[in-house]
Amino acid sequence: MQKKLISNIILLNDRRLATCSLDGTIKVFNSTNYDCAMSISGHKKYVNYIAQLDDGKIISCSSDQTMKIWRINKNTFKCEKTIDINRTNIIKIICLTNKRIAMCANDKTIKIRQGFYPYSLIATMYGHTEEGKSIIQVK
Repeated sequence: MQKKLISNIILLNDRRLATCSLDGTIKVFNSTNYDCAMSISGHKKYVNYIAQLDDGKIISCSSDQTMKIWRINKNTFKCEKTIDINRTNIIKIICLTNKRIAMCANDKTIKIRQGFYPYSLIATMYGHTEEGKSIIQVK
């Protein structure tokens, strides 16, 4: 049996922990007793990475070649938007300081999107000869 690894963990603005996993779920854990407060399913394959946008929403990327924007309340998640990434597997997402999202992909590109509705593609950067595994913002 194949193990389903946790692929990312983040600290949410409300101090809870959120994780994503190769089992296709996102989980939110209470920060006082560390119990799982909610489990979210919506992607059809592995959830590679999650990040929290400036407005508190969660963005997730998956091996199902979609990116989802989730509105998170105290005890509920709601998928606000699903974005088809056009046959590309996004490996990692980061939120930039200028209300934009940067994503590295297995198609050897870096994609920049708006960090707010409608999350439009702003630019695709080319130049790598291998697929991306990580991305950071340098200050």
